[in-house]
Amino acid sequence: VIISDKPFIMLSVNQPTDIELFARIANDDGDAFAQVFRQYYKRMVLVGMRFMSDRDLSENIVQQVFVKLW
Repeated sequence: VIISDKPFIMLSVNQPTDIELFARIANDDGDAFAQVFRQYYKRMVLVGMRFMSDRDLSENIVQQVFVKLW
């Protein structure tokens, strides 16, 4: 029986919160940084494009944000 044509996404209860990830980044945890990058980079670029209508500029600004974060 097919219930839905959309994929089922299972979230782990052991997923760290953003606060935990940022605390780990503050302690130079590269894995936490990579997780935040994967989770937020595309969304941040899309938000930037709403304001600037320029993908390259938006990507550059988001990259600068991540450089500052690291």
